[in-house]
Amino acid sequence: MIEPLLWITVPLAPLLFLLLLISFPKALTKLPSWIWVSCVPALVFSLLPPATFSPDGLWPGASLGGDHVLLTTWLAMTAVLWAVAGAYAADSMREGEHLQRFWVFWLLALSGNLLLIISQDAMSFYVGFSMMSLSAYGLVIHNGTSAARRAGRLYLQLAVLGEVLLLSGLLMQAHAAQGSFMFIDWVSAPLDPLTALLLITGLGLKAGFWPLHVWLPLAHPAAPAPASAVLSGAMIKAGIFGLWMFLPDIFEPASSAIVDTAESAQASGLSGWSLSDWSQPAMVIGLISAFFGVVVGLTRTDAKQVLAYSSVSQMGYLLFILALSWQLSAQREVLLIVLLVYAVHHGFAKAALFLSADLLKSGKASGRTQSFVLIAGLLVPALALCGLIFSSGAAAKAGLKDVLENAGLVYWLPWLQIGAMTSTLLLARASYLLFRLQSKAPSQAIPRQRFVLWASLSMMPVLLPWLWMPMNEALLKTLAIYKIVELSWPVVLGISVAGFVIWRGWQVPHFLTRMTNPFLLYSIHFTRRSKKALLPAFEFNLPTAPLRSIERRWNRYWQGGTVNRSAALLLIFMVVAAVFMLIA
Repeated sequence: MIEPLLWITVPLAPLLFLLLLISFPKALTKLPSWIWVSCVPALVFSLLPPATFSPDGLWPGASLGGDHVLLTTWLAMTAVLWAVAGAYAADSMREGEHLQRFWVFWLLALSGNLLLIISQDAMSFYVGFSMMSLSAYGLVIHNGTSAARRAGRLYLQLAVLGEVLLLSGLLMQAHAAQGSFMFIDWVSAPLDPLTALLLITGLGLKAGFWPLHVWLPLAHPAAPAPASAVLSGAMIKAGIFGLWMFLPDIFEPASSAIVDTAESAQASGLSGWSLSDWSQPAMVIGLISAFFGVVVGLTRTDAKQVLAYSSVSQMGYLLFILALSWQLSAQREVLLIVLLVYAVHHGFAKAALFLSADLLKSGKASGRTQSFVLIAGLLVPALALCGLIFSSGAAAKAGLKDVLENAGLVYWLPWLQIGAMTSTLLLARASYLLFRLQSKAPSQAIPRQRFVLWASLSMMPVLLPWLWMPMNEALLKTLAIYKIVELSWPVVLGISVAGFVIWRGWQVPHFLTRMTNPFLLYSIHFTRRSKKALLPAFEFNLPTAPLRSIERRWNRYWQGGTVNRSAALLLIFMVVAAVFMLIA
């Protein structure tokens, strides 16, 4: 039996490496190669979860760990992504400036990401979420370019805004739960529309779906590739994770402990409101995000920015699943599995593609075998995101379609099929831009360690359906002939359209490629306004000579033994007080 106390090692392991890094700066050349080890406790406890641990030394109600499927699955995915990306970064970032700063922010963000996942109370979640969000700023601006500083400024402004909105929503929901911050008490607590709006907006700013996506397409191209991998693969999903944890599916007080709150809610006219009222609009927003990411992403000429807009698109589908659970509360457990399959599928596939943006620039493939693995390692995650049969993407899309068909919501299915076709177009453009990076790479061979780490991540979309039971069960439902046709035709059509465009040599109009993010202007305006004084400046013209004389006399008084005598008397008093406390 594993001791529940060991849950605390999950967020503490990265902080221990952080302490070593700060204490021994000369170890900067060797220590990063072992930072992936800090993810081992999280991976072990995701497979063998101990009982929940309640540390009395933190804050009232603090609770960590558990064995429910949401926690263990999300923790395993996050630990593997951070470990692989960390090992990749240790090899790809051996040289350069500000490496210690990079690893400090990396470890803080990792610790926060792990903490929020194992949290069973709102305060622990908020501490972890804040650590992750604010530390990611250091990863975004690491390169120090003007583009990185612009992206970092907008990211930090929206991150702070998200923290304020999230904290406000958490406090309001804790008040509705009679002051409890425990998730288990929030299940039966009433939820009002303002609290829901604060939580959706605060966590949505991190998730990056439309229209809260504005920081994401700027941050990914600016950050180093390993940082982009964990940003898109793990960190932005913390918003979806939090929304699933915090927002119940229906307003229905179920315990006598909240009768007063329920009566006050009824008196204010909120007793008939539930999240199901917002389900359809939220699903529409999810589809808008899915198509918006494709339309804008097709106009971009930078591979990482195209992948960033693909993340905006894919987060729209996760929002769609989340909103569907508000409408189909009776199928919440089934939709949880669908959400997990989709999140894990996207996490590994998108992280592999972001690492491709660095790997393909590092050197040329040596030999036919490596060339084949390089092509397959790029196409497999890209096609999986499109929903290719026998991949994790097919399992994710099939699970969602089954729920819609069983619930009689078949009118959503054509939109999902059109979305699969447009996603294929976007991923085709991303793959085209990534292959162009290989043509510009130096003639040296691709570093072996980076190649192995990247290849292992790229093969996850075809390995996961055989390694993970929930995804395997979802994939088995796609083996019927009509299911294969249903999943294949959008991908085939998208590839055909992309091939025709490339054959014709069509290019994106120049004015579309030069479109900038309008929120950068608001960011600059806000920065300038925030530097202005709130009150007019004024000065006091006081005579300084008398004040200087008083200061000199005061300094002479405290010279000599005055301080020593005062310290001795204070020490004697403390010793005497301690003796009396022991005697008593």
